[in-house]
Amino acid sequence: MKNLRLVLFIMVFCAALTTGAQNRSINFQELTWQQALNKARQSQKLIFMDAYASWCRPCKWMSANIFTNDTVADIFNEQFICVKFDMEKGEGIQLREQFNIKAYPTLLFVDSKGKMVHRSVGAMQQVREYIELCKTATDPLNRLAGFEERLPGNKDNAVFLRSYLEVLQKAYLPYDQILEQYFATQKQEDLFASQNWKIIYRFVNNTIWPQFNFLFENRSKYAELYSQDSVDTKISSVFYNSINAILNAKTFDPLKYEAAKRQILETGYEHADKIVFQADLDRARRANDPGAYAQTALEGVPQHLWLDPTALNEVAWFVFENYSEEEMLQQALKWAARSVELDTKPYNLDTYACILHKLGFIDEAIIHEEKAIQLAEEMGEPTENYRQMLERFRKEK
Repeated sequence: MKNLRLVLFIMVFCAALTTGAQNRSINFQELTWQQALNKARQSQKLIFMDAYASWCRPCKWMSANIFTNDTVADIFNEQFICVKFDMEKGEGIQLREQFNIKAYPTLLFVDSKGKMVHRSVGAMQQVREYIELCKTATDPLNRLAGFEERLPGNKDNAVFLRSYLEVLQKAYLPYDQILEQYFATQKQEDLFASQNWKIIYRFVNNTIWPQFNFLFENRSKYAELYSQDSVDTKISSVFYNSINAILNAKTFDPLKYEAAKRQILETGYEHADKIVFQADLDRARRANDPGAYAQTALEGVPQHLWLDPTALNEVAWFVFENYSEEEMLQQALKWAARSVELDTKPYNLDTYACILHKLGFIDEAIIHEEKAIQLAEEMGEPTENYRQMLERFRKEK
């Protein structure tokens, strides 16, 4: 009955949704955690907690654009005791440890006994996704706690395990054990099936998995079945993850890093050189080593990134922010121009304009910043940052 009331409630509010101004927000109550638990017990509702950090941009976007939406506000205020805690201050520090929060924003649903029944990580973009999240969190079968309770009787149920994997991934929780149980239900020849390609693509993210090695050894057949681009993207990302883990370690081990690069090169993979180049570029960026970054970029960008507009823009923007030498800025201008040529977007027009400005070409910078604003308006994207930059350019003319 409770779920039926929720569905009817959501239908009423969706039907009432209009294009008028939004004037209601989620009522995040100023409560201690114990007070929230007490109120949840008294009201027989779940607690909805926005676990955020003050520096988190997606958290700020979600607060400004989702929590102020009438439909979201009405549903969450009706269904939950809503609270929010900064995970780096006050009670939030203890709550971060208690609920093992490692990324922001994390949206938690907790019962009156303090047990987490569901969670989702990240700022979803669509209102309907938050409505669906609300429905899932109040569904005893399909929320995270429901899958945990049903697991003992479904260890050989492939459909159940696939669904559980998706829930764990959205919750940003470990899923290796469930993934292993899932593959135990599959024969090797079944790995070519569409549903298993999707599982491999989404969840197999480490070179130690036998299923990754199977994919790598049979990459030509997978490419025939599911496209060369998707197979290359998957394999490259897994190889890069193996290097990235070394770069992210608390203590960087250069010998281990070089060994990892050699292992990738020795596989004979067609894109191994590009993966190693991107790793070296990332290493120089993280080490804040402009000299190494410049040398790596100058040697590798033309060979490895010349057809990738997003990567070209990222390298050009890094140079813009970190270099003042005209020679490097001219190279960055060339990369930004190539990015615009391949795929004109507001963000790479802005990059091109900023580099022009830094080189002293004010009039050209103004022209391209105006183009960025116009295109952003046509695409329905925010223009505030571009307008601020344009105003700065015009003041310096």
